[in-house]
Amino acid sequence: MCIVTRTTTNDSNVSFYIYQNPPTISTEKDKNLNRPILAKISKVDSNPLVPRLLEDNRMKEEEIVKLKRQNQKFRLKIAFHQQQQHQQQQQQHQQQQQQQQHDRYNPYYYLENDMFHVGDDIYIPSSESRNAFDGTEPSKFIKIMSHAIWGLEAISKLVVWKQKNTADREELDARKLELLSIHYRHFLKERNYSKGVIDLHLRAMNKYLDRAIQSSKKTVRRLQP
Repeated sequence: MCIVTRTTTNDSNVSFYIYQNPPTISTEKDKNLNRPILAKISKVDSNPLVPRLLEDNRMKEEEIVKLKRQNQKFRLKIAFHQQQQHQQQQQQHQQQQQQQQHDRYNPYYYLENDMFHVGDDIYIPSSESRNAFDGTEPSKFIKIMSHAIWGLEAISKLVVWKQKNTADREELDARKLELLSIHYRHFLKERNYSKGVIDLHLRAMNKYLDRAIQSSKKTVRRLQP
């Protein structure tokens, strides 16, 4: 590229055009500065240890990925084993409950076992439970079972609920009532009653209990000398 300069002389109005080349900018200094960096890069590339280090890093990364996969598989295996074990325990527990339920209401079981387990630490003679469950009348079931659970003399001194004329007497134990109602429901279902009939007899439970208490009073008085 050229730079054009116009000049005019004093003697004459003649103009001259002078062509000049622009000053060149030397980049030799920049080249000299870059040479050490390029030399270092070339030196690193030519170092025989570099490929080995890169290969080692690649192998380490692959090993880490492999270990992570193995750890994930191991955790999944443990979780699957724990789930299977939990399911087996649930099945065993259900089978045990079903067996206990079957034994509880199986009359032949109590031919060999002298006592019937009502619940908690309450046991009654198996002969009493068989008489109750073999019967057909709900009121008779309540009478037999309540006399066996509380005891004939003890229940004769209790009431289903307190009134003015029975304020000095204690009410029937709530926990024993709960256990009795559980067996009573089972008895009603075994009779193949409809839901409406079952609800009717459940509502009449307190009335049957009051009859059982009155019956126990008569029996106790009759047995007294």
